Amino acid sequence: MSNTSHHNHDARLHELLADHALGRLAPDDAAELIDRLRRPHGTGPVPDFEHAAAALLPALGDAPPPPLPPAARARLQAIGESIVRAQSPSSAPRPAPSGLIHPSLSAQAALAWVGWAAAAAAITFSFILYSTRRAPTPAVVPDYAHERRTLLEAPDLLNIDWQPGPDPSGNTVKGDIVWSNTAQKGFMRISGLSPNDPAREQYQLWIFDQGRTDPERGDLLNQFPVDGGVFDIRSAFRDPATGDYIVPINAKLQVRDPAVFAVTVEEPGGVVVTKKQRLLMIASPK
Repeated sequence: MSNTSHHNHDARLHELLADHALGRLAPDDAAELIDRLRRPHGTGPVPDFEHAAAALLPALGDAPPPPLPPAARARLQAIGESIVRAQSPSSAPRPAPSGLIHPSLSAQAALAWVGWAAAAAAITFSFILYSTRRAPTPAVVPDYAHERRTLLEAPDLLNIDWQPGPDPSGNTVKGDIVWSNTAQKGFMRISGLSPNDPAREQYQLWIFDQGRTDPERGDLLNQFPVDGGVFDIRSAFRDPATGDYIVPINAKLQVRDPAVFAVTVEEPGGVVVTKKQRLLMIASPK
């Protein structure tokens, strides 16, 4: 039998086996399937569509899966064929699948190779992954403007305007700070602050806490403040309604009695203790 005849025979045989595995084999085709299984096979093994279908159909459930794109289908087919080609012709056969339509079909199906089972498993697994794939959940972007407006209803709210500090970079800054001691939550609203270069410097908030004062350190601004977090202007949340930047306060310690909020310029990543060499702006409720 020529290679072309072998190819045509195998293609028709695979089609009949697939119809049988899926329960769509017509009576006339059943007789043809038995006859073809009794003939010599040009390319060797009888593919085990029974096991492939048995693995695939329960996983798909009642809902029809989305169709595979042509490129994806071709790639999966190529993967299966490469697995089959990699198998040695001397590979040991495995038992035939059960439930075939005729005893002679079971005898011939015993010729199925382990390679075809591997190919069927690879294609089945890939198809199940494709059919059950879900689009990734988009990242949720916090709406700090909305959270700030909600915090304005807090009964113990502090709402203080920014004042310029000794460093001239803070002269054009406007905005305010809101803080709830009960919620231990707050936001800075800022406009007019020059963008910083994160590779060289970052802005850092400090909270001078009256409840953490050390008498030996003198006045409040000489105390050790609570770190309120570092931020960069360019990456800060911008209120679409006003254009102001809204920066959440990230206090590293519990704040007991906030007396002064201050923003300084520090090295990238911030510092543990500020030297207040570049104090841009201050907000104080007292």
